[in-house]
Amino acid sequence: MSSLKEAKIKWLKFISDNNFGASQVLGGDVFDEDEQIIAIFSYNGRCWKPSNIGNEYYQYLPDMDNEIYLN
Repeated sequence: MSSLKEAKIKWLKFISDNNFGASQVLGGDVFDEDEQIIAIFSYNGRCWKPSNIGNEYYQYLPDMDNEIYLN
């Protein structure tokens, strides 16, 4: 995949195709070629930089103060 814009389209299609609601999806991690998380999509398609904080379910949580704007 060549861009975050393309990733957003695929993420939103995945949500729609599976009829997921906001409470059924926690987020979509985007990895680079080195398998490092470079972005995280919210249910609604907003894109965030990963924070340095994770939990038992996610390696990194979205940094809600650092949105990546995709025009």
